[in-house]
Amino acid sequence: SDLIFTLEKLNIKKAHFVGHSMGGKAIAAAALLSTTGGLAGKMDIYSSTIMDISPIRYSEENFKNVLQTLDFLEMNCVTEAISKKQYIEDVINEHFEDQNVRLFLQSSLIEEEDNVCWRFDIQGILQSRDAILDWPFDYNNESLKWEKPVLLLKGANSDFIKTSHLPQVG
Repeated sequence: SDLIFTLEKLNIKKAHFVGHSMGGKAIAAAALLSTTGGLAGKMDIYSSTIMDISPIRYSEENFKNVLQTLDFLEMNCVTEAISKKQYIEDVINEHFEDQNVRLFLQSSLIEEEDNVCWRFDIQGILQSRDAILDWPFDYNNESLKWEKPVLLLKGANSDFIKTSHLPQVG
């Protein structure tokens, strides 16, 4: 609803949404909201591209590695690094085998004067984990059918879009 509200405030009447991961779930939800209730007819989302996520409720098991990574960061990496960025990169390399996870975490570090900080709010993500995993819509509700084009892109090694999700996705 925040996305629809922002588009209304900017007087944008027609849009193509593109979203990756949590952004993909957000645009799928916004597209459904644009077709229902007081939002119907105010916004024409004429198509969507959703990357590397399915608009479904995920269990914590689905995001086990992500949640473990965030828990690790919260417990082991402080916003003021004693030995700067290299120390944190060494800790990341020691604890994570997956090269993609290591690169993501290392690219999420920023240096500000004498501090090394994360680009994202780890505590906020951990506190919002239930809302992030949730999908608030009932697929059996006929009024929530999306009839416009959607391109669903899946990374070759991604576990976030499964064949079992396709009946719900459409």
